[in-house]
Amino acid sequence: MPTAMAEPNSELGQAEHSDTQSEQAVGLLLQHLADGGTLGDLRGLEDKHYEALYSIGHNQYQLGQYDKAIEMFQFLVLMNPWDRRFPMALGSAYQMTQRYDKALGYYTMAVSLNMMDPIPMFHSAECMAALGHYEEAVEALQFVIRNSTTAEHEPYKQRAQGILPLVQQQVATQRNGGQAAATPSGAPAGGAGG
Repeated sequence: MPTAMAEPNSELGQAEHSDTQSEQAVGLLLQHLADGGTLGDLRGLEDKHYEALYSIGHNQYQLGQYDKAIEMFQFLVLMNPWDRRFPMALGSAYQMTQRYDKALGYYTMAVSLNMMDPIPMFHSAECMAALGHYEEAVEALQFVIRNSTTAEHEPYKQRAQGILPLVQQQVATQRNGGQAAATPSGAPAGGAGG
């Protein structure tokens, strides 16, 4: 009979030991990630692996196989969230499937990796506008225009400058309760035949 009583205590002790080991493992994992490490590091993934997987995802994207590309880019983001190409690609694939909320989340992640890069902010603005968040889209487009300072960014600046008046018009329409905003001449924006 005493052995029957010892077994629950033994199991309880093992469970407590297992909980302590789990907490230690989680602590080590969190420290690894806080130090800039990735889950991919822990799985032995190297740059060549990331490049091969990214190439596969990119090819799927180019072929219009967005759901397959999403799966690949999700894996890459999970394994290495510090490479901004991965959340950018995932955001783009979600945007192509009109899942703008999800796309916006991954573009925001890419923005957080480089706060001054206007490219993910431009794509964020597109998603904001698609979701009807016009005021936020205006702010994002203005950011793109202000921070597009390189030749690489110039096409985004030009596109933002082209889109901004249209989005500002949507803001004005929203503020007028869905009525077309008046132009300076007092005629409705777009006018007859416009």
